[in-house]
Parts: sequence; structure tokens; C-alpha cells
Amino acid sequence: MNRMRDCGATIEEIHLGQHKIPFCSGCFSCFERGEDSCPHHDAVKPIAQAIESADALIVLTPAYSLAPTALLKNMIDHLSYYFHRPRFFGRKALVLSTTAGAGAKACTGYIRNVLGHWGFGRVYNYALACFAALGYTPSAKVEKRLNHLAGCFVRDIKSGRIPRARLKRVMYYNAWRAMAAVIQKALTDTIGMTAGLYARRLHRRSSLGL
Repeated sequence: MNRMRDCGATIEEIHLGQHKIPFCSGCFSCFERGEDSCPHHDAVKPIAQAIESADALIVLTPAYSLAPTALLKNMIDHLSYYFHRPRFFGRKALVLSTTAGAGAKACTGYIRNVLGHWGFGRVYNYALACFAALGYTPSAKVEKRLNHLAGCFVRDIKSGRIPRARLKRVMYYNAWRAMAAVIQKALTDTIGMTAGLYARRLHRRSSLGL
């Protein structure tokens, strides 16, 4: 972080543990009716707005049981509408994960894949095995790698270059769009059916003089 600040970056830190975000219930409301309809919208919106307004994104997580923390996974679940409505084209991201044993590479790989589906054009990543409980201090080699990665990341952001989308991403993007269209049509048909039944009920009641 200090290396990035030295390069002129302004960093806003968000610690998910300080936010009371309920677990995603998988209600699909954000897919069908928009993210504002999420029952946890008030808790999720400020974080989503911070991500959307940033020039770039940095994600840091330890590996818990070979996976990202529950806090981060829950936040990703709440933002899953980005899969269907990606909006970070041209943006860059950096993912860092640490572990006392194994799982850091799996974490960075998973998050990198998620951010790619959200539209991020380039995602840098670094996985580090360390045992912080014993007072871990980064070696000179690790610090050199991290400083180099931070410098490349900041320079890439400042360059304004937009990476070309990979064919796989384009295919997934069109698949998400098609799925969203199917969901929207199903929702519209359901609303139309409900309205039709309600109209018939009104007609039946009026014909009986009730």
C-alpha cells in the first residue's frame, strides 16, 4: 500500500468486518428487479458505490480452509448481479491472498475469475504463504516482488490503456445477457399472468353484483 501511495495513488480502505452485512439469501431479487430491490440494499450499496467510483480495485483476503473468508464471499454473493450486468470494462484490479499453509493461489484464482466476469480488463494477483502467528516478517525477496507488482499496477492504471477482451470473456458476457433476458421474460410473463387472474376476479365479482 505504501508503495502505491508513493506512486501517487489515493487509497480508500474498506474493512468488511466493520460492516454489518447480512448473509445473501439467494432471493434473485437483484437479478430480476435490480440491485436496489435487495433486502440488504442499505448495507451493500455504500460498498458497491465505492467500488464503482474507484479507478481500480484491490482485494485482500487470507485463505480460510482453502477459500476466501466468509465476509468476502458474502460480499461477492451480494454483488452477483455484476455477472449479468458487468460494468467495469477498462478497469484494473489487484488481488492479494495470504495463507499459513495452502489455499492462497486458489483464493486469488477464484477472485480473479470473478472480477473478470464483472468486466475488469486486467487483474493482477499475488499469493503468499506465511505463518503470521509466529511473527512473520516479509523477506527482502518478497518485498521486492510486491513493490514491483505495486509499481506495475499503478503505472498500468495511469496509462489509461484498455486491455482487449478475451474471446472467453465475450462468450460469457453474451451468455449472461441471454440468461438475464430469459429471467426478465419469465418475470414479465408471471406479472402478466397475475394481472390477468386479478382482472378476471374483478370481472367475476362485478357480474355477481358484489
